[in-house]
Amino acid sequence: MKILELTDSNYNKIVINGDKHIFIDFYSPLCGPCQTLQSYLPDIAKYAENKDTLVVKCDITKNPKINGFYKIITTPLTIIVNKDTKKINGVKDGVRNIYEYFEVIDKNRKINQTLFSKFLSLFK
Repeated sequence: MKILELTDSNYNKIVINGDKHIFIDFYSPLCGPCQTLQSYLPDIAKYAENKDTLVVKCDITKNPKINGFYKIITTPLTIIVNKDTKKINGVKDGVRNIYEYFEVIDKNRKINQTLFSKFLSLFK
């Protein structure tokens, strides 16, 4: 699954008018931990693929409107926006264990899976 770049110009199309839950990774290009989290994004996107969730990333240095709207003060920061309510349903700051990101996706969709089944989903 492709990881889209969220920008000030495509925000409404992807988040507001989109029909999927949105997992957003806010990052800065000079942030070392952000680069670590970005290496997780392909696996997070693969996990989210069958969960009605789109994984996107947003460079806060190039998107002042989004940065101002969400009031990002630290990176990396991830949030998930519910497709129906458009409200934030999960927030994680810093780099976490990849399974914590899976849990945010599942919690947003109210899915309870075991750690083992999450691990197996990476290999499907």
